[in-house]
Amino acid sequence: MRVGDAFKTYADFEEALSQYKKSTFVDFYIKDSKTAKSQIRRYPKLANSSEQLKYYYVKLACVHGGSYRKKNSCQDLRSTSSMRQGCEAYIYLIANAKGDALELTRMNDEHNHEKSETLFSHLPNQRRVTPQEKMEVLELMKLKANKKLIQHKMQTKTGKVINLKDIANIYTTGKTPSHNSLSEIVEQLQNTYNCTVEISADSDQNLIGLFIQDKIMQNTFKAFPEVGNIEVYWKLDVYF
Repeated sequence: MRVGDAFKTYADFEEALSQYKKSTFVDFYIKDSKTAKSQIRRYPKLANSSEQLKYYYVKLACVHGGSYRKKNSCQDLRSTSSMRQGCEAYIYLIANAKGDALELTRMNDEHNHEKSETLFSHLPNQRRVTPQEKMEVLELMKLKANKKLIQHKMQTKTGKVINLKDIANIYTTGKTPSHNSLSEIVEQLQNTYNCTVEISADSDQNLIGLFIQDKIMQNTFKAFPEVGNIEVYWKLDVYF
């Protein structure tokens, strides 16, 4: 994968990215993006673009990018590990002039950290299991099976590195299934209420924020672009 490559769909890019990650032992996450649908008014060329293009632009950053600073209020609450090492590697794609493909226009493939197959296999994205595999873990946990035996069975079956914490997390989240997944909520906001929705997530795909703009907000912004009205809801996790 290199600068100048073009992809007719975002799925095509994801396939190429998957091969690139496996061959170089590096992982990326979406750091910034704008969907093609949300930018049609500003860039009319996107009106005829395929829904499979998905983004007007998307920037992916190395999972070891950024720097971690522990907040003073959290100093005595828990010990926290972080993958952030200030790596500046990234991949940037944007819709081409015709609006029919995503073009890789900028890329930094210089990483400031060690790369190896072993380290790569321990990254959260590589350890993630499928919904079917989660169900199998839950069934075994309900039968009071030994966690280490479950770990060994799933590692042998999937070929992935799965630690005991992963098993515990699957059991904890599986006990109280959500009736509304984030994707379902976003789809309802877009299709039922004609909202513009942008999702922000960290390198572990944990939700950071959700930008929502309904029809009234869109019309207000169009009429008064110099005025910014923002309503913010903050989610805070407190540990004791």
